[in-house]
Amino acid sequence: MSSIPTDSFEDISTEFSHYFQVGSLTSSYKPVLLKSILFCIKRGKTQRMRDIHFISMDNIAIYFLKFYFSLYRRFNIKQLTSKNNKITIYRIIDRYIDEETTKLYDRDISDEIVDKIKKALYRNVIYLLRQDSYFYEFYDSHHDVIALPREIKDEQDFNHLLKKLDVHRREIAFIGIPDKIVLFIEMNRPILDAAINANLALFLEKINTVPNLNIKILAADGSFDEIRNISPLLKEKLCAYQNDCCFYCGKNMSDTAEADHFVPYNYLFDSQIWNIVGACEKCNGKKSNHVVQEEYLRKIQERNLEEEFRHVFFQDRLDSLEFAQNMNKILEQHYRNCLLNFKLLKKRNLSVDFGKEISHMY
Repeated sequence: MSSIPTDSFEDISTEFSHYFQVGSLTSSYKPVLLKSILFCIKRGKTQRMRDIHFISMDNIAIYFLKFYFSLYRRFNIKQLTSKNNKITIYRIIDRYIDEETTKLYDRDISDEIVDKIKKALYRNVIYLLRQDSYFYEFYDSHHDVIALPREIKDEQDFNHLLKKLDVHRREIAFIGIPDKIVLFIEMNRPILDAAINANLALFLEKINTVPNLNIKILAADGSFDEIRNISPLLKEKLCAYQNDCCFYCGKNMSDTAEADHFVPYNYLFDSQIWNIVGACEKCNGKKSNHVVQEEYLRKIQERNLEEEFRHVFFQDRLDSLEFAQNMNKILEQHYRNCLLNFKLLKKRNLSVDFGKEISHMY
């Protein structure tokens, strides 16, 4: 049985590099598990004894769940190419967490859910990540090591090895990471975080049409400060350009003017003026995170091309017309992909009394 490399930072670095050299991912479980471990170290969710930092499987499972919950419920991020199948973690979310829940707090996560997540980890990923990057050992509730070899072929082999030690996988209570490896992680956190997120984004981009995946990954783990709203000055200019009339219903907005993301913010995750319209409070509330009918797409594209609009909002660009044309192409592509994402993931329409039918996205 090989030992965890702690002699030098070079050896530790080589061990972490193994993870990024094993080839293309077949699921997102390994990078998210690695993120979970690094998150627990960052937040001090460890117990240090005998020069080992112990991280409870419960804490790993909670972060693992919360991260996937955000990807799934907030951003509709697919994890499989199949339309009909869902990864285990998404099935657990659907079964145990009310579909109206939009933000998950620790108090909402029952022991039963944590046990289900841990079961998924034991079955699908916990030994595989350790095989790629050998930097932790398994421990029981008494902080005694469960001496397993590095190379574990599959779940059957994992269970067989545990059985030889007279241990059930439910008895794995902690993973333990040596002091020097934790120090290496803390010293190299920005590089590790960026590499893991890039690795995860590359995998997800193969099966998702949603934009700004890298930023959404940061938002899912709480390390991105969202800038959702445009500046008050820009909003004032936009409303003045629309003569204080709502983009959707055409009525005077008076003091109820709001800035609306035409393609929903939760899909686009950006606040460029070519995707922003002024809307009255009533219309903006009804639209929420919906995709409106195509006639409104044509209307906003025509607006973006108008000379006066370009003069007010793109005046610093000599190529304002070409820029607006390019932005309209991007806007249309996002609109189409947003609808496609909706059809594949939700397969349901809700009619909203908005003069026209609006497709419910989120």
